[in-house]
Amino acid sequence: MKEKILNSYVFNVMLHGYKNIFCYTGRESQVAFRCFVLINSLLFIVAIILGALLSNVLGFLGEMVCIVILAGYFLSTLSFNVRRLHDAGYSGLLCLLYLVAILIVWIVSACLPSTPGPNQYGKQANKIIEE
Repeated sequence: MKEKILNSYVFNVMLHGYKNIFCYTGRESQVAFRCFVLINSLLFIVAIILGALLSNVLGFLGEMVCIVILAGYFLSTLSFNVRRLHDAGYSGLLCLLYLVAILIVWIVSACLPSTPGPNQYGKQANKIIEE
């Protein structure tokens, strides 16, 4: 009986998350947030694996499926995260910190010098392009 209640709760949380994919108002409980992020991440991993297999068979269409899945995952998780931050008493604008972190990684990657000569990953990058 308890398992049936848990299964219906998880289903309802997931359904609620996808129904409110563009809703950035309101609140979400801590348990619902954890449940949604865990299940949504697992579904995302499975879907991306299937999309990668499809891209081998269908080419560009499989890649488009992966892009649509990524967009759905990002939007649903973002809206759920904003509502969770509202429940904790914070502004949803804190989600912009994700973008700041990504920008920092890109800037650091762009500024890192190349190691001279070959390393464990192969030849020096500009040497590969010239060949």
